[in-house]
Formats: sequence, C-alpha cells, structure tokens
Amino acid sequence: MENPNPTKYELHQEKKLAQLTEERRAKAWRKTRRLIVWLTAGAILVGIIFAVNYSFSSRGGGGVLPLSSKAEEILKPKADDWVIGDPKTAKLVLIEYSDFECPACAVYYPLTKRLLTEFPGQLAFIYRHYPWSFHLHAKEASIVAEAAGRQGKFWEMVTLLFTEQERWAKATKAGPIFSEYATKLGLDQDQFQADLNNPALAARVQRDLNEANAINVTYTPVFFLGTKLIDNPRSYDDFKSLIQKNLSR
Repeated sequence: MENPNPTKYELHQEKKLAQLTEERRAKAWRKTRRLIVWLTAGAILVGIIFAVNYSFSSRGGGGVLPLSSKAEEILKPKADDWVIGDPKTAKLVLIEYSDFECPACAVYYPLTKRLLTEFPGQLAFIYRHYPWSFHLHAKEASIVAEAAGRQGKFWEMVTLLFTEQERWAKATKAGPIFSEYATKLGLDQDQFQADLNNPALAARVQRDLNEANAINVTYTPVFFLGTKLIDNPRSYDDFKSLIQKNLSR
C-alpha cells in the first residue's frame, strides 16, 4: 500500500530510482541506436561489394569492359592530345581518362610518370579528361590544365593539381588557388584568366568526356593500352610487369 506521507529519505530514494530507470532506458536506446547504425553500415558495405563485383563480373574476358564499335577511332592519338613520348614510334601507347579531383587518379599519377622514366622511347602516354559531375571543381580543374597548356605548362599544372588535390578540392571556391598555381608556374595571369573563359577550352574538355562515354567509360582512372582496356594494376610493380609483358610480345 502506497504511503500517503513519504519521508524525505523515501522521496530521495524514489527520485534516485527514477533517475536510474531513465539512465537504463537511455543506455538501452544508445545500444539499440548503435546496432541500427552498424546494421545500416553493413548493408551499405554489402551493397558496395556487390556493385564492385558486379562491375568486374560484367567485363568480358581478361577483365575488359565491352567497348563501343567507335573505340578504335576514338582511341587513336590525336593531334591535340596531351602526350609524353611519341605515339608514332613507341611500341606501346598508354591512354588514361582521368579526373583531377578523383583520389584514385592522384594515386596513379606518379605511377604513370615513373613508368615513362623506366620505358623511355618504348612507352608513350596520353592524358585525357573525364571530370565527374559530382566533383565540385573537377571540370574547372581540367580547364585550368588546358589554360596552362596554352602557355606550355600543362604537365606542370597537372602535377600541382594532383599533388595538392586535397587543398583545392575541399575549397568552397578553387579559383583563387588555381590562380596561385598559375603564378607559381610563371604563367601570364592576364592570358591565363582569358583562357579560362575561352569556350574552346571547355569544349576541348567536353570532347574527351563525350568520347569516353561513347566507349563506355564508367570509372576513373581508366587505362587503355592501344585500344585494349586494362584492369587497373594494384601496385607499381604490377603496372610495370604488365608493360613489360606487352612490350615482349
């Protein structure tokens, strides 16, 4: 039977019990919430693994995605391609479609540079743009590289964009940072700014993007040896081994 006149001690104990009960409820809810988060994260991870496996399983033999019939023409070296080496005399031509804001592309960039030092004359390298629309500054960065190229500094700008990717990619406005890079490379700022607004440069980037879509490019970086799409090597040694294997054929 409930005491109609509880003592101060009893009131204190009741209050303490209520607090403990509330704490237990809160603790139980926190555990439940953590469980929900982990289950959700697990479901997402399973989905990602499934998507990646599906992507690779959808490739043809040898890990090659089905290419458009236009691939042979599109993958021919062009007069205005950005090239290191000579595609006319090199035994192998490595073509990369890349996004300056793509973290994986930044990882692969020094690997391709190193390959060119190990296979001089035998390997030519062509860089083409594939800026993802969901990367805030990717297309702008491609135009920046093109503008630097107008002053003979394309590859120097490419190096800056990749090595300092985390800085400008996180910026709300990357323009001032790109202008800083232009100054660092000794570019004429007036010409640089004028070229950034030149529709021809945006069209040049868009052409690469359109052609990549036409041959079913769906990720970055993507590499072709000639007209053959290759799986992205997992290390520099794997990349080097692949080049050596193709050179020996």
